[in-house]
Amino acid sequence: MALGNGINKDTARPLEVYVDINGNEWICDKEVISDIDPERPLEDQNIIRCQMMPFDHGG
Repeated sequence: MALGNGINKDTARPLEVYVDINGNEWICDKEVISDIDPERPLEDQNIIRCQMMPFDHGG
């Protein structure tokens, strides 16, 4: 790792944000976003509501 290029964390898995019909944001693994069925409860599909995650917005 070279100095000045930030930290590259290879262990982090790729994530994607899914927005439901009500505008709620859900976070999931990037590889499963195409498998999301909006007709089924999202809580049962291995995705987490972003509102429940303690994100740091850098401020």
